[in-house]
Amino acid sequence: MAHWFRAPRVGRNLAERVVSAIVLGTGFVAAVFAGGPVFAAVVIAGAVLCLREWTRLTSTMVHSVDRWGPMALVPVPLLAGILWGPGIGLVLIAVVSASIYGLLRSRERTSAGYTAFGFLYVTVPTLSVLWLRAQPEEGLGLVLWFCAIIWINDIAAFASGRLIGGPKLAPSISPAKTWAGCAGGVLGAICVGALAVWLLDWGQPVVVITVSAVLAGVAQAGDLFESAIKRQFGVKDSGVLIPGHGGLLDRMDGFMAAAPVAALLLAIAGEPVGW
Repeated sequence: MAHWFRAPRVGRNLAERVVSAIVLGTGFVAAVFAGGPVFAAVVIAGAVLCLREWTRLTSTMVHSVDRWGPMALVPVPLLAGILWGPGIGLVLIAVVSASIYGLLRSRERTSAGYTAFGFLYVTVPTLSVLWLRAQPEEGLGLVLWFCAIIWINDIAAFASGRLIGGPKLAPSISPAKTWAGCAGGVLGAICVGALAVWLLDWGQPVVVITVSAVLAGVAQAGDLFESAIKRQFGVKDSGVLIPGHGGLLDRMDGFMAAAPVAALLLAIAGEPVGW
């Protein structure tokens, strides 16, 4: 009768998700506050792990050099971007991605396109958030604001979708997502934007709140994109790294989509494209 004293499966899973989210979130926020080499090391390591999960998800490659080679190259354009500017980093990302595709295609690897795209998929957002954090006066606030948008978007979308239900957002891709959840996530991001204007004393509140809503929408599109990829390859999670959540890539899908957009909008707003 020992099983009578076990927590229900749903309860255990929820507890795992909460604990994992608290541990990971606390560690990441600490790295954001630390900035500099600590923050760079954390996000670059995360990019390497995300590419590993992407390659395992999409690749048919069996040779270790084909799997590990692209992962080993992840730090190269990111460190170059830190040292010489994001423009150099982006050029190197494009060069390395094209080289990966050419080399794998020459070896008749059918997943060459997925692997090359995966390199872009993880390095461009990583370079973007490194650039956001490196802004001399607002870097800390920018990254905290951005992360809060992604996290609150996820939480509010999940809660409103469960509580309200209603029509499905994209039933053929992700049957659990609803339009109510989408609206709830955007509304949560709007609240984050308003709070950022107040706490960080940012001007142009309409712009900040509008950008917050746009980033939430982009993050949800990124979530749907990864759901479509996983459905194509017949898997539920990208990995098993995070208890209760699956892989790191499962938690970073919205981040991957929204980070380049946030950096681009900041650059358009007039921030120097440098470090």
